[in-house]
This record gives sequence, structure tokens and C-alpha cells, in this order.
Amino acid sequence: MPKFKFNLRKPSSKSDTPINLIIRWGGEKLVYSTGQRINPKFWDPNTQLAKQTRVFPQFREFNITLDKIKNISSHIFRKYENENDLKSPSKAQLKDLLEIGFHKKKGKKVCLIDFIEIYMDQSKSRFNTKGKPISPGTIRIYKNYKDRLIEYNDSRKVNIDFDDIDLKFYYDFKKFLTIDKEYSTNTVGKYIRTVKTIMHEAVEQKFTDNVAFRSKKFVSVSEEIDDIYLSYGELDLLFNIELSNSPRLDNARDLFLFCCFTGLRYSDLLDIKITQIEGDKLTLRMHKTNDKVVVPLNHRIVKSIRKKYKNITHNSLPRLISNPKLNIYIKEVGYLIESLHKIEEIKKTKAGKLFIEKKPKYKLITAHTARRSFASNLLLDNAPIAQIMKVTGHKSERSFWVYIKIKPTDSINTILDIYKNK
Repeated sequence: MPKFKFNLRKPSSKSDTPINLIIRWGGEKLVYSTGQRINPKFWDPNTQLAKQTRVFPQFREFNITLDKIKNISSHIFRKYENENDLKSPSKAQLKDLLEIGFHKKKGKKVCLIDFIEIYMDQSKSRFNTKGKPISPGTIRIYKNYKDRLIEYNDSRKVNIDFDDIDLKFYYDFKKFLTIDKEYSTNTVGKYIRTVKTIMHEAVEQKFTDNVAFRSKKFVSVSEEIDDIYLSYGELDLLFNIELSNSPRLDNARDLFLFCCFTGLRYSDLLDIKITQIEGDKLTLRMHKTNDKVVVPLNHRIVKSIRKKYKNITHNSLPRLISNPKLNIYIKEVGYLIESLHKIEEIKKTKAGKLFIEKKPKYKLITAHTARRSFASNLLLDNAPIAQIMKVTGHKSERSFWVYIKIKPTDSINTILDIYKNK
């Protein structure tokens, strides 16, 4: 396996000096100029990156650029091996491939579909702006976009490339997703966001100079979904139902309720350790945002759950199951509660048409319902919004209110309770 590292051409220089990429493999060594320069006083030789310092405020973007250079070089090396029966390139061959890959020399033209593959491969070892690895779920989104683009090409009998991503493509691709594929508004919006992400990266990596996707009209569409939450009364019914004859439902119910009173996402449950719990508080970094939060463990239902699993699991919490299984099992539990058979109306746009779906409430319960229930119930209990947001990790009240699923009947009941004592 090749090893990649950066060093400075003149580490003792008092001014900016070039940064080289050093690649070693099978007794070979290639020193390749990255085209980047930095003053040695801002360079950390241990991390081989720019120091995180206020006097060099562009360190984050600078380090992302170096990370991209390393990822592209690694991709070029692996691609050569894959195409040559795992034989490694010679020093001259690798330099030539890097010159082509970084557009210093002309080679085989890379089309949009090819670039999506390259970017997916780069993403396996890439980090986001917060220093977290790109998740497999994000890479799947890129693959889904590539698959839809291939379907679009076949449907329209075209071969969309970088230069074709303009407003004409935007309107027709959106029509294809909406009418031909019959996707919901939010799914269409997800694909449009991915188009923009891929094109932004292609421009950054100099595969194209087409920036038509930056037009204000090239927007990702979205709509608010009528999701549900469960009231304290409904959560009590879930807690009190007897499930000892069904261990899988018993565990799923407890896992769901734990999230209902802590506000955690399913992803936050993946690696909770007993050492993160101190008294009635759990401290962790949210998996999605990497934000540090402290969540409460002092609700009576949470206390009961922790007591139930003490010394049974490694963290004295319900056994973790997959998100899809939790979504299935919690609906089965909900089915056992008569009041959750009440019909709910859900509004959504699909294939460009507004639909009103009518379903029993239990069929709408998912793992994410727990987090919505946590925030909505606390708000109805008049908990300060700022304090709820500290636990949920929301950055703005605008995003918080989109998340809240309180119905008009719930709001008016709160006002009636206030007025009756006036």
C-alpha cells in the first residue's frame, strides 16, 4: 500500500514555501509539487497540516484542499492497480498520471458520470468541514444520483456532461424526477442538492468551469411534512403495556421511550458508554452534528428503563437494534394500543400532486417520532425554547420550529388552561 505525506520544500524559510506530496510504495519514492504554499510558522509537521490558529484563519479551507490532493492521488494510484492486475505504477507512470489527474497535462477526458464515481471513491477517505468521515449514507446518496442521471440519459436519449448542467437541464431533470419517477417534493429536492454538491466539487477540482448551477433559479425544492408526535399520555400507555412475552417488542419499546425522554436520534445510541453517564446526565457528541450535548436521565420512565437493564447490557440501556427493525417493531407495539388506531391525515406532494393520506397513528410512528415527541412535549410544558434547543442541538429557532409538530388542538388546550385561572 502506498503511503502519502506532506512536507515543506524549505522548512526554515521566513516566507511562504511550496508544499510537496511525498508518495512511497514498493521501494519507490515520488516527490510531487502540490501547487500550494505556506509560511512554515503556520505549518504543523506532526499533523502535516496547517495549524489551527487565528493568525492563519484560512487553515480549515487550506487543510481541506490538502486532503483533496491526497485523496485524488490515492484514487489515481488505486485506479492504476485495479486496471493493471494489482501491479503498481512506476515512478514515471505515477507522475504522468498525477499530471493528468491534476490537469497539468491532457489525458483521457473525464465525463460527469466518471467524476461521480471518482468523487464517491474519494469520499471513502474524505472528511467534512467538522473533521468527521463522510458517512456511508452520504456516499449512497451520490450513487443514487448517478443511477438517476443514467436513467435520465436513457429516458431523454442524451448524454449529460458537465457543460449540460444548466437551467434547461434543471427544469427537465426536476420534471423527470417529479413526473416520470413520481418522487415526493423532498426527494426531488434531495437530488437537486446532490447535483449542486457534485458540480461544486467538479469545479473545485478543475474538471469543469461551468457554474450555471449557482444560479438563484437552480434551487432545491422542499415542503414541510405532517409528521406526528406522541403525547405524555400516549407514552405512558406505551410504557405500561405488558410485553414480557415478546422480548423483541419489549426491548424496542424501551429503546424508543429512552429517546422520547432524552431527545436523542437513533444514530446517537450507537456507542453510548456507561462512563458517559454521571448521575442523571448523559454527555455525548451528537453523531450527525458532532456537537457536544448533555441530556437528562431523570424522568421516571428513563429511570425505570435504566434499572431494568442494569448489569444486563454494557451501558445499562436497552439492547441496540437496527433502525429499520426499530421502525417495524414500534409500529407493532403501537398497534396494541387502541387510542393509536385514531386516523391521522398526512399531507404530501408526490408526482407534482398534493395528496392527503389517512392512516392510523400507530402506522406513522418511527424512531424519529421519539425526538419530535421530546421537543414538542417540553414546549407544551412551557419549557424555555433555548433550553430545549441546548439538548436537541438545534442551532436556530427557525430550524427548531420546523421540527415541532404541535397541533392546533394542543395549542388551544394550553391557552385554555392559562385562561381558566385568569
